[in-house]
Amino acid sequence: MAKKRALLVVHSYYLRDTRPRRLATTLFDAGWDVDVVCARDDGEARSETVGGVSIHRLPARRKRGKKFRYVFEYVSFTVMASVRVTGLWLRRRHQAVYVIGIPNFLVFAALIPRLGGARVMLDMRDPLPEFFEAKYRLDKNHLLVRGLLAEQLYRVQSILTGHPYHRA
Repeated sequence: MAKKRALLVVHSYYLRDTRPRRLATTLFDAGWDVDVVCARDDGEARSETVGGVSIHRLPARRKRGKKFRYVFEYVSFTVMASVRVTGLWLRRRHQAVYVIGIPNFLVFAALIPRLGGARVMLDMRDPLPEFFEAKYRLDKNHLLVRGLLAEQLYRVQSILTGHPYHRA
């Protein structure tokens, strides 16, 4: 019987982030092969195996800044993660892809595995529209907030209507 494979995607530094580390360790201890796609900080290797978990780091540094810095960081990481996730999935055919958001739209990095039959789960840390509203004191009618709300509404509607991307 083939071993089950899981892929975790998180826009953080894996070794410092308890939540994805615990999930990956739990899956590994349960007999799964586990790959993690995450951000790479200064001095970290592009890839390594820690505790049986294969870590694949992307050249994306997390930096505090203005709202457009965050938008750039989130979008660029999502694009890089899409490429890496697709490549890993084509080689290893993960049965499950677990995406830990923020940003919530990072779930779209798992589009190709989902279309190929993998189960995709989104673990939303924070609701993104409210995050930007609070952090930058933006009005609900601000273009950025409205765009994030539209993305969230699309995701919820597609879950409720049984869109194939969201079927269990």
